[in-house]
Amino acid sequence: MSGKELTRTIEIKGTPDKCYKKICDFESYPEWQSAVQSTKVLKKDTSGKPKTVEFKISVMTKEIRYVLNYKYDDKKHALTWGYVEGDVRDVKGSYTFEKVDKDTTLATFTAYVDPGFWVPGPIMNALNNVSMKKSMEELKDAVESKK
Repeated sequence: MSGKELTRTIEIKGTPDKCYKKICDFESYPEWQSAVQSTKVLKKDTSGKPKTVEFKISVMTKEIRYVLNYKYDDKKHALTWGYVEGDVRDVKGSYTFEKVDKDTTLATFTAYVDPGFWVPGPIMNALNNVSMKKSMEELKDAVESKK
């Protein structure tokens, strides 16, 4: 297996609720997540929230498709996901949003990706760290944006 779990945190000027709502709005991802080409909600849960979502992302000029199942914890502002199918072997992870003070939230992103083929450890770490950092910075920009 080439997968490895990684965690990254960032402070965002915004409430945990605002951060959580942004990360749960899958249909808006192509607007603010540069790697995401498209998303499609395939199934909703009984409360109407997206449960199964298809993603098409661009990684090093290659399109990768995968489908994830989501679980929500609205009280804790936490979102977790697991792999259903797609072009990789496994994907799972979570986002949590914790209040730091009145105007600041600590966002934590944990992800595990196994592409299904061997990738040298240093290259996998570099790819994961760069993509996680960029994803978190883009979330921060989207939440803090005045648009």
